[in-house]
Amino acid sequence: MTTLVDLLATRRCLLLDFDGPICTVFAGASNREAATMLASVLDSPLPEEIADTNDPFDVLQYAASLDPITAAAVERRFTEVELQAVKTAQPTPFTRRFLSYFAEVAEGIAVVTDNSTTAATAYFAAHDGYPRWFVNAVHGRTSADVSLGKSSPHLLYQAMEQCLATPDECCFVGDSVSDIETGQAAGFPVIAFADRPEKVQRFAEHAPAAIITSMEELSDAAALLL
Repeated sequence: MTTLVDLLATRRCLLLDFDGPICTVFAGASNREAATMLASVLDSPLPEEIADTNDPFDVLQYAASLDPITAAAVERRFTEVELQAVKTAQPTPFTRRFLSYFAEVAEGIAVVTDNSTTAATAYFAAHDGYPRWFVNAVHGRTSADVSLGKSSPHLLYQAMEQCLATPDECCFVGDSVSDIETGQAAGFPVIAFADRPEKVQRFAEHAPAAIITSMEELSDAAALLL
């Protein structure tokens, strides 16, 4: 597996997920509570296969399968829930330090997320703004069109193009199997952030470029590039 120092040394554009690598969005409220809030917008109960889901994105995806008006209503409610959640979101330890180091050698740092751009922007505004996080842009959810989410390479390519970079000049930090798969589909090496012990083996099965269990590992690696 590529060492973190070697990997970072060859990448001038860093893309990273928001919920996980940057902060824990639903630190003050559970994902289950968020999913329940979104389900309340629907005119009928959720289908049995997702009735007990803990993932609000499942509800949004289901709403998108119904009709555009319902999807838009659920997406608006989701953004409202996220805006409330980011008020109590907990910053991920060592991420800001890592970004401060990597910004010294990189040409672009962007956040790529399935969360709403509005909510992610509000989070940064409440935590000293983009400059103090060394983030150039946020590429997130702006509509109920789930086909444009992070499960497709669309947002990664959008961020890459803004950085005027190519896939072999980028790397992506994510914290889920879908992040690994999407990054690999886009041609990016993926640094998988296993913020829970059970994720390590699960991620290893998908062969990311590197697996970390703390953002401190990236911070330490970036410090060696200075």
